[in-house]
Amino acid sequence: MQIRNAVPTLLVLLLIGLAACPAAARSILPEPRDFQPLFNGVDLWRVELEQPDFLKIFIVRVDLRAQWVQPLVTPDNGSRPLELDAARTSSFAEQYDLQLAINGDFFAPFPIESEGEPCDVAGAARSRGVSYSPDVGFPALLLRDGRAELLQPPMPEQPAGQLISGRPLLVWQGKSTHPLDLLRQPRTAVGLDRAGRTLYLVVVDGRQPGYSVGLRLTQMARLMLELGCYSALNLDGGGSSTLVICSAAGTGCRALNSPSGHRGEGGERIVGNHLGFFAAPVGGPKALKDRTIR
Repeated sequence: MQIRNAVPTLLVLLLIGLAACPAAARSILPEPRDFQPLFNGVDLWRVELEQPDFLKIFIVRVDLRAQWVQPLVTPDNGSRPLELDAARTSSFAEQYDLQLAINGDFFAPFPIESEGEPCDVAGAARSRGVSYSPDVGFPALLLRDGRAELLQPPMPEQPAGQLISGRPLLVWQGKSTHPLDLLRQPRTAVGLDRAGRTLYLVVVDGRQPGYSVGLRLTQMARLMLELGCYSALNLDGGGSSTLVICSAAGTGCRALNSPSGHRGEGGERIVGNHLGFFAAPVGGPKALKDRTIR
């Protein structure tokens, strides 16, 4: 009887070991890498795989030192209830005249049925130097002065910059944290090179058999390491995972990926906060007419 009861436990431990074992892992990203310029200092690589599984991966590489590249985390909602007014990622990008945006931290309440409904995010958050969500022990990405860093709690007091939280850490000091998650899901993650000057934004589609099945967190950690990340952080995923690109000429924003949306019905989910970027067209602001790059 004792042996029989021990079998399920042994199976669980075996599955955990296989999921975390880097020796059994194969590379996720193909070669050669095919980054194409989107904006000045911002490049995009679309990865489409059919073997061993259908996968669609969108990787944005941001040179934080590039001229006219500036980050923005969703600002708070002032004196209105809770911390934020919920919005789709494309609505956030359009409202603040951004060129690029992804979804951010986990949030509550969930689900949110209409844009503008008040909500809170799970971890610390700061926009333009103004903090609006407290540190509750989750890691966070801090961006300021042309560089970024991933911070472990407690968060230091900072007078400026943009801060957005997530969980769990995927990569720390150049090594996988071996996050445990046996389910393949849509994912959103951010990662940094060792110098903190190059930021990777990664969105993986999922929950769509025959198109893209998603990744486990251990696979996301491996993907970020393959990109050369020294540190990486998981953000809200599932139906929230969204990458939005906007025309540098101000002609509109659209989701570049295929979000699985709320209840798997597709379309963009209304979420709490976001991380976006101002950027100029390739060639600089002279390529624009009657528009100011902030």
